[in-house]
Amino acid sequence: MTEAATQLVIDLGQERDIRVMAIPNAVVSRDATARIRLYSDAALATLVYDSGVKPWYPVVYPFGTLPYPSASFWDGKLSEEEADGYPIPWIDIAPEPQVARYAKISIADTGNSAGYVDLTRIILAPGWQPSLNMIYGASVAWESETQVSTSLGGARFYDVRKKRRVMQFAFDYLGKDEAL
Repeated sequence: MTEAATQLVIDLGQERDIRVMAIPNAVVSRDATARIRLYSDAALATLVYDSGVKPWYPVVYPFGTLPYPSASFWDGKLSEEEADGYPIPWIDIAPEPQVARYAKISIADTGNSAGYVDLTRIILAPGWQPSLNMIYGASVAWESETQVSTSLGGARFYDVRKKRRVMQFAFDYLGKDEAL
């Protein structure tokens, strides 16, 4: 699927403050790229912001850090198996807030064996950058939503659900105005 074949235009209803753009949990291949352009008019003539073409799966392993037979040796991206357990959203953060009403999303994925792109949702949101960094001790972990019930005889039944990533962090000494 070429970029020209996979495009979507979103009308936000009114001009909105946008800084963070994300497409989480999509059905795409390792070589997919995406681009989001923000416009202020319905004719898509006044370009406000262009993310540029960005790869969906970024390089996570520097060249030479993996053993030679590894599937990710040459490109440094997650393998298909790793990507299945660690879904990567496409994310772009504008250097400063943008005011736009229309968003045009283009996805190029010529290596997609499914023959389609499945987007669960698209996030176009304002962003906040704190004046101070988070404190030491932040963590990223997997959290299970699997529910367990026990019968009267003691047998356990599991409602297995996908795990999700959770990040825990805190800020110290933020001013009252910034914190609220």
